[in-house]
Amino acid sequence: MGSHWCRSYLYVPGDRPDLMIKALHRGADAVILDLEDAVADTAKEAAVDCIRLFLEEYGPPSQGGAEIWIRVNSGSQAVLDIEAVASLGVAGFCLAKVAGIDDVKAASSACLSAEARLGMEHGRFSLMPLLETGAAVMDARALARASSRVTALQIGEADLCAEMGINPSPDGHELLHVRSHVVLASRAANIGPPIGPVSTEYSDTAAFRASTLDLHRLGFGSRACIHPAQVAIVNEALSPTDAELVAAQKHLDQYAVAVAAGQGVVGDDAGNLIDRATARQSLRTLAQRSGNPNGERA
Repeated sequence: MGSHWCRSYLYVPGDRPDLMIKALHRGADAVILDLEDAVADTAKEAAVDCIRLFLEEYGPPSQGGAEIWIRVNSGSQAVLDIEAVASLGVAGFCLAKVAGIDDVKAASSACLSAEARLGMEHGRFSLMPLLETGAAVMDARALARASSRVTALQIGEADLCAEMGINPSPDGHELLHVRSHVVLASRAANIGPPIGPVSTEYSDTAAFRASTLDLHRLGFGSRACIHPAQVAIVNEALSPTDAELVAAQKHLDQYAVAVAAGQGVVGDDAGNLIDRATARQSLRTLAQRSGNPNGERA
């Protein structure tokens, strides 16, 4: 399965080999080759061949390189897409427009069959359901638990807004309840933090950075990008600063001293209390440095 924490996921049309090649050098932690909405219906079969040729030449990535994911089409086509590209050694599959747990289970079975057929280790492929309907959002926890292959959830807000009649303002506060629900569902299902939704804003870098930080504060561990200019902003916004790392380590050291002295709470230099809960936050900050956003559970 996906081997490391990815801050940024860059979507690339699966029928554009020129963009796929460039995407590998844009600094994204993961690249999602898209067989779904970014590809016209008449070009879907050609896109599968395009991805196959691309990955045969350029992938799978070497150690430390960008993870490669495939966004497959919805419904029964998802299984066919997985079967068509599984031999290429991708990290996993984004499941578009998931309708229910049966979609996740069908994709999981397709992965298992491919692993057996290709002589790969069991559990080689991860799954990332895309929640793009009201029903999928409400069933987020069940979808996350439908297969052990599910490592994270992602919200498809464009389709969701179209279905629900939501017309979000620039700060997206109308979607706060949806985002919070998916964060809670992910935690309850004991999987990684959800992937932040894409934004069509790439010219106003300040606005995009602000919205990325808002998502991070809400509990999202990464964000999907649809333009290369967004990648560096996401990577920076979702990485702890040197000052934050120093402060986190200092808090943990102070807490350790307090615990050794039989105390459960200690005050820091700024007059704030450090206890078990704040120590977990500090552990999470330090864990992000080593590529594990959930390191506080280790």
